[in-house]
Parts: sequence; C-alpha cells; structure tokens
Amino acid sequence: MSYQTSQKQAVLHWVMQSKHHPTADDVYKGVKGDLPKISFATVYRNLDSLAKEGKIKEVQFVDKKKRYEALLHPHQHFICSKCERIIDMELTKLLNVEEIGKKLQCHQVQSFNLELIGLCAACRTT
Repeated sequence: MSYQTSQKQAVLHWVMQSKHHPTADDVYKGVKGDLPKISFATVYRNLDSLAKEGKIKEVQFVDKKKRYEALLHPHQHFICSKCERIIDMELTKLLNVEEIGKKLQCHQVQSFNLELIGLCAACRTT
C-alpha cells in the first residue's frame, strides 16, 4: 500500500524542482532545510518508494552514483567531463532504436540507455 507522508511529499517536491539529477545526499541536504528532523534513512527510503511507484526515476551514470529525476519519458543525457553537469537531451525519436532493431532482425527493444560525454557549452568557453 502506498501512502503519502509530509516527508515523502517533501522528497518528491524537491526532486521535481531539481534541475541537476540529485543524489540521495543532495535530496537529504535540500529537504533538511524544510524538515530539520528528517533522517537520511527516511529520505533514502522515500526515494526508493517513489521510484518503485513510478513518480520519479532512479538513474545511474558513469560515476555509478544513484541519482533521481522527475522526467519520466524516454530521454538521453549529456555529461560534461569537466564540470560533471548532467543535461537532459531529447534524442529518442531521432535515434529511432525500435525501428533499427526491426531492420536488424533483433529482439524487440524495450528500453535503452545512451550517455553522451564531452564538454558543455559553458566549459568549452572557459
């Protein structure tokens, strides 16, 4: 049974407002400002629960840290090798992996992950 506590609501709200694919520690530090008595374990448990409910998504990149995002539709990520910023990219339709799988007579593609790594525009100019 899924239920909504004020702590769980605060965790969800913080992840949905985040623009940078936060780790559990990032979320804990952010939520602690509004709920000073919240524990890291509570934040982590709520992140796990929200991901299982499909309200947020757990992602892992080359740094192998669990991160969370509220953008649930299929999309890809660009990771800056200098500042480590993670930028959402909309390449799914352009890549058309499902159609490529059919043409190559592969199994049905249900999901795929693509990470582009390089220098973001801000780091290229510095």
